[in-house]
Amino acid sequence: MKMENNIFLATWNVRGTYEEGLINELTNQLKRYKIDIIALQETKQKGNEVYDINGYTFFKSGGKDRKLGTGFMVSNKLTTAVTQFTPISDRICCLRLKGKYQKISLINIHAPTAEKEIDDKERFYEVLDNIYEKSPDTI
Repeated sequence: MKMENNIFLATWNVRGTYEEGLINELTNQLKRYKIDIIALQETKQKGNEVYDINGYTFFKSGGKDRKLGTGFMVSNKLTTAVTQFTPISDRICCLRLKGKYQKISLINIHAPTAEKEIDDKERFYEVLDNIYEKSPDTI
């Protein structure tokens, strides 16, 4: 399925989704505001996984512990437009979709803050530059 109409895209630093009930509350808010795709940062979820919950598909990219984490939640009405999900790290993930006229690449990041080591920040931005260069039609 290709996306035929406008989609509503949002981003949110949720500061944790692992506690019971938080994902359900999040999906309720997405439905309330008619959000089709949301990029989430600081999910604090472990590991990489894709699963359905409450009318959305959660594409998550997490680390070995409950720190950081990024992901996308996509309305089940658009899930068939998703052609690829790539979890890069607990700070970066990518989602590829079929649009009406072209493919769309979304890159979701949670950048290191100013107090992080310079080497960590440089490494993060090198990875991001590499991903961006390899992702046509990036938003």
